[in-house]
Amino acid sequence: MQDIDLNDAHRRQPRGGAGTRHTIHDHSVGDSGADSSHIALGHASIDRDHRHLLSLVARFNSLAIDHAPPDALAEAVCDLTEFTRSHFEYEEALMAGAGFPDADAHRMDHAALMQQLSLYLFQFSTTVEASPTVIVESLQGWFTGHLKRFDTPMVQFLLASGGSDGSSGADEASASADHQPAAEPPME
Repeated sequence: MQDIDLNDAHRRQPRGGAGTRHTIHDHSVGDSGADSSHIALGHASIDRDHRHLLSLVARFNSLAIDHAPPDALAEAVCDLTEFTRSHFEYEEALMAGAGFPDADAHRMDHAALMQQLSLYLFQFSTTVEASPTVIVESLQGWFTGHLKRFDTPMVQFLLASGGSDGSSGADEASASADHQPAAEPPME
């Protein structure tokens, strides 16, 4: 599996804050130059969420490269944290509903990233120094490893036990009841 190239994710405009908006510029983060289809696992809603997660990391990266103020970086990490939490809850509901055997280890890996995101948010919300480059590299590495080690086998299991979208009837319906799929925002 290739490393994830954050340039392939859709660029998004940050949510409006108290009067300031920052323009997102197209900056390179990787060398692969491939399209984002190499992250697709074959489960439509999980794949859509993954693309959205990568776009949020790409947004953070663009803000960092543009030397955005710490409050803008904190907002980007907050947005990433909120959506990541929602996505993880969705995946965990799918795993529970399908009886995925490696669900505990998968949940532990989710918890580790949530802890790391909380630390990043703390760093940008206070005077603690944080390195945006290190954060982007860390998130990119985590995502690539998690996709390979945890999400690929989970999706294979879901697809084998249900429909084309990993659905197994009521399990998919109950898992998605609270999960709002990533909306495609307007492009710049």
